[in-house]
Amino acid sequence: MKTYDEIIEAIHKRNDNLIYNFAGKLKREGLSEKTIKKHMDNISFFLNEYVAYQDISQNDNEITLCNAEEGIELVDDFLGNWFIRKAMWSDEASIKSNIASIKKFYKFMYSLNLISEIDLKFLQKDIKENKNSWIETVNRYNDPDEEFDWDEWD
Repeated sequence: MKTYDEIIEAIHKRNDNLIYNFAGKLKREGLSEKTIKKHMDNISFFLNEYVAYQDISQNDNEITLCNAEEGIELVDDFLGNWFIRKAMWSDEASIKSNIASIKKFYKFMYSLNLISEIDLKFLQKDIKENKNSWIETVNRYNDPDEEFDWDEWD
């Protein structure tokens, strides 16, 4: 049986490979190095700091963690909650930047047949329905005059 650390290492290695290939696709599309780096940083943070540590379960001494494909279902919690609280740089611009990166990344995953068209449409709908709420939440969270209570907000 693999240890928790071995499983995390394997997930990070796979994620890094996906991100490297994603960057190659962005380069072929003609994006600037600065823009590519921003997308890579956003996706690396999403996958390696958030997704990889979600849905931890143990069955018959086997540990299961989320992979990049399953991360598509976690975007709402990531951008509407976790990112706002955990990333000290969270603001409206960073939410919008992450949305752009996540959309591009999962279109890339779709092009590799790693996610289905249904998954991609789910993501697009999720973003469309929740974007304004994520922005409102981050703005309220960062407003020094606002008494922000996560229990009340959730």
